[in-house]
Amino acid sequence: MADSKVRFGLSAAYYAVLKDDGTYDTPVRMVGAQSIDVSNSGSDSDSLYGDDIVMYTANNGSSGKTLEVQFSKIGRDFLKNVCGMTEDPETGIVSESPDDTGRSFAFGFQTTGDAGGMRTWVLENTATVPVHSPGTNTDSLTEDPDSATFTSKPHECADGKRRLSCFCEAGDAGYANFFAKVPFQVAATE
Repeated sequence: MADSKVRFGLSAAYYAVLKDDGTYDTPVRMVGAQSIDVSNSGSDSDSLYGDDIVMYTANNGSSGKTLEVQFSKIGRDFLKNVCGMTEDPETGIVSESPDDTGRSFAFGFQTTGDAGGMRTWVLENTATVPVHSPGTNTDSLTEDPDSATFTSKPHECADGKRRLSCFCEAGDAGYANFFAKVPFQVAATE
């Protein structure tokens, strides 16, 4: 197992739709990942007070994560499979409707470290519909990337544990196949 001291870069991203049975579909590669800003949501600790002082502090961990993602362009498969948009089979036109129903999904991504790659899955996310800000080109090209917010909550895994995310590094036994399927879908063997 490699234990990197630093993390840099972003070289891959995936999503896997959460099925009705609580497992995830086969991961789908998302091309053009540019940045992911991961932050904790919810309370990280609770304090109990008495005699006008903190008597006890419980570290509860995070109750969820918020990911601000940016891609050169988010593909139509994500828009249809996760955001609930529809595609006309005759014209290929993809449309957004106020009646669209989004699906929960796991989001995976890979960064690099000084001792090799680090692969991460953030479980049970919902997504905002991606937005972008077109601008005219001047003497140089003006990029118009897509951005969206993913919000996660704990996912009940097959082994009965609730997890928000999981990761592994180059050299870990699960590294090579980490993006082949979302981990912890079968009890105790993963």
